[in-house]
Amino acid sequence: MTAAIRQYDFGFAPRTTLKIGFVEELIKERRLIVPCPARNTLIELIDEGVIEGYLNHDLSCYVVFEDSFLAWLRSRTVSAPITIAA
Repeated sequence: MTAAIRQYDFGFAPRTTLKIGFVEELIKERRLIVPCPARNTLIELIDEGVIEGYLNHDLSCYVVFEDSFLAWLRSRTVSAPITIAA
C-alpha cells in the first residue's frame, strides 16, 4: 500500500526553518566554516539581522530561515554553489 501525499494550498509559500543546533551540526560535519562559529555568535548574527531567524518559544530554541542561512553562507565563500542535501 502506498502512502497518500497531500498537498495544501496555503495561499503563500511557507519558508523552511532550521533549528540552530542543526545549523551548527551542518557547519561542523560538512566543515563549511572552520572553526565553527559558537552558538552565541550564531544567535548574535540572528539578533543583528545578518541571518534571518527568531526565538521560537514553542521549541525553546532559535530557528533560522534556510534561504537566509544559505545566502549568508554563500556570502562567506567564493567557491561553487552550496546545496544542502538530506
